[in-house]
Amino acid sequence: MQAQAYLNDGYEHVIELDLEKFFDKVNHDKLMGLLSKQITDKGTLKLIRSYLTSGIMEGGVASPGTEGTPQGSALSPLLSNIVLHELDKELETRGHRYVRYADDCSIYVRSEKSAQRVMETITEYIESKLKLKVNGTKSKVSRPNESTLLGFSFYRSKVGWEIRIAPKSLVRIKQKMKERTMRRRPFPRKGKDKENGSGNKRLGKLLFDSESQKQDEGIRRTGTNKATNGDMETMEETADKEMEPAKAGHQPAKGV
Repeated sequence: MQAQAYLNDGYEHVIELDLEKFFDKVNHDKLMGLLSKQITDKGTLKLIRSYLTSGIMEGGVASPGTEGTPQGSALSPLLSNIVLHELDKELETRGHRYVRYADDCSIYVRSEKSAQRVMETITEYIESKLKLKVNGTKSKVSRPNESTLLGFSFYRSKVGWEIRIAPKSLVRIKQKMKERTMRRRPFPRKGKDKENGSGNKRLGKLLFDSESQKQDEGIRRTGTNKATNGDMETMEETADKEMEPAKAGHQPAKGV
């Protein structure tokens, strides 16, 4: 992992940037300006602009979008990443070591003083040039064992910095495991963990259908056996009746 390599190279002060409501705050004019540098077709640019300003509909009332990218679409992360690509180029120009995935960004420096300085200058660049908002309460300077990146953290061993699951992520994982493996409540509570609930419902339906199929087969077998026995009895009665006249014809005549 690249972050681990930076730490083992001595860049042990981490600047964790948190962009406030990133997907909701993307500036349309800034984004369209970046796109126009690479796309010359006006029809395509007009279509993207219409997509950005399409807005949302709530209670039958349409609200036009003035900023941000519509979430839930495959195009939104791509358009948002185009904006943050400018941040990547700025960090590389300044010679910083960083790791970014979507709007999660961590910068690695050697001293706390440098970290505070980089935090101030990068925040100013993001807000003035990219027209985005940095969350001052969540953005921080931390040590590797206190930092988190995509649910992972770090700890120091004899060979250097190693990767581990972040403590908060581990707590969430354990909590979910407890909820899904409770003996008294094998199925999720109503309104929680819908995905697991639907999976359990499907499993329960399969087991119920399988058991019902076995019972139906048993009933059919029993019915078949009864029908077979009844048919044999009927055939025997018919044969006996057919044989009675023949027996009567073979009886000796009286007086002979």
